[in-house]
Amino acid sequence: MLVEEVARGIDAVNRTTLSRFMLMLGLQKVRVPLPVPGAGSLLSLVPLSPKISTEDRYAMENGKALLYFIVKRVRSHGDNPVPVQMVRASRSCTT
Repeated sequence: MLVEEVARGIDAVNRTTLSRFMLMLGLQKVRVPLPVPGAGSLLSLVPLSPKISTEDRYAMENGKALLYFIVKRVRSHGDNPVPVQMVRASRSCTT
């Protein structure tokens, strides 16, 4: 469960970074031809920049909370720990 949450967070951060990079370059609306099996035509136009979903935002927030939790464990007792609160459980955790 923990490894899945970390992997989900890493994926979300990568999509967000790519999306921001495409925005910075002015390429956020560029579509590229890609062969899609089962699609009516030979090529479909797909967006080059990924969409950032609500699930991605939750995964990034949960990853940040997990990182703060780990850092809080490593810190000495004299430091002020960062408060940790999970945003919400992912779908796989609730089923």
